[in-house]
Amino acid sequence: HTEMLKLKKQLVEREAKLIATRDEAYAAAKELIDARDYEGVVRELDRIDPYVMQPAIAHLKEEAAKALARLQSLQRSIGNALDQKQYQGLLFQVNELLELKPDDASMKSLQSQLIARDEKNAAQIRDLVSQARGLANSCQFDQATKELSRIPEEMRTRDVSELLQQCDDMAFLRQSAMLALAQGLRSQNHQAALSV
Repeated sequence: HTEMLKLKKQLVEREAKLIATRDEAYAAAKELIDARDYEGVVRELDRIDPYVMQPAIAHLKEEAAKALARLQSLQRSIGNALDQKQYQGLLFQVNELLELKPDDASMKSLQSQLIARDEKNAAQIRDLVSQARGLANSCQFDQATKELSRIPEEMRTRDVSELLQQCDDMAFLRQSAMLALAQGLRSQNHQAALSV
């Protein structure tokens, strides 16, 4: 009986230590999650023995691990895009990263640079579209198409694509009409030439 009592006492003490460690780790993890330190949360919660794990704590650990994995994925993706100077669509990723880690100063700076870049690009596109509309209105469809083609495909809005298609269509129609007119005049078939 003495050995059993001793063993029981050891088990109770062990369980009390496990619970104390769990409570301490959980309190630290809650502070770290508020600071968006997902790696720290996972590290703290890894200290908890599965025997005393609770569903709420397990859920917090799972969510922190998902957030950490997404954060690391975004950091790699953004780093690769910057290395390759691929800025199109990068602002979306930077914004997502800042939702996960709002105090990241380098990402805030990059966000500001990307916003300024997008605004500058939008102004340039507006200017090109305005010039192209003017050219199209004066029946210079080929030149209008040339201006609109300067806009990279990934930056073309639906309106830009539609205007580009209209200018292409009108340039083709005018060229077809001019060819038919020239043929009609050469063949002395003035009626056919004028019907074009």
